[in-house]
Amino acid sequence: MKRLLKCCLLILSLFMVVGCGSKKDYTEQINGLNGQRFLMEGDTDTSIKSISFDEGKAVVLYRSFDGNRIHDDEAVEYTISADDENIILSSEGKDDISFAYTFENGETTLNDSALYTADYVDEAIQGCWFYDNIIKGKVESHYVHSLKIDNGEGEYGYGTATYSGKQSLVNYMGHQEGSYTVGDGEITFDFMHGEDFFFSIKNGKVSVYYFGDKMQSVDFFLDEKAFKKKY
Repeated sequence: MKRLLKCCLLILSLFMVVGCGSKKDYTEQINGLNGQRFLMEGDTDTSIKSISFDEGKAVVLYRSFDGNRIHDDEAVEYTISADDENIILSSEGKDDISFAYTFENGETTLNDSALYTADYVDEAIQGCWFYDNIIKGKVESHYVHSLKIDNGEGEYGYGTATYSGKQSLVNYMGHQEGSYTVGDGEITFDFMHGEDFFFSIKNGKVSVYYFGDKMQSVDFFLDEKAFKKKY
């Protein structure tokens, strides 16, 4: 009887050791993502995705923009699991998303070239951007938009030009300055019409848009004098 009891205790202890060792706890790695936010390429030229992590969950936000500014198309919540190499996001009805990662000093770093930060976008949009839909020969007004972004500050100049044959009527409508922030697809300036600018990412390249119209990256900014000289 004693021998049988010893055998049972031995089997139970072995079971407990194997059971405890079969599942590794990745709570620290998952919690190390809390507060992190990234941007991802959208499915179209005028869309973008963002992913944010908090309290052991992730939310992927799908957004698009057009002539009516930006739209929240869908927000999907994912549960987070992990193994030794990958962070895995799962949501019912959606394909799993996985990211390679490293974990050090309580912080989890995702190592994936498909993830971009707001700082990455901010660096990419520095400089001058220009949109001009004027078609000479048309008897109607067309808008011109000139934007300069310089280390946290922005300048915006805009106007119209109406062409009738060889004659033109030029109207420089205003110049504004202010700071800005980079959001989930929007570049928001603290001046009038400062909510009209957006960005997307394609193949790692950041493009700036005025509403749904893509702006050109240029080496000039049109203040009133330059505007009237050009048009």
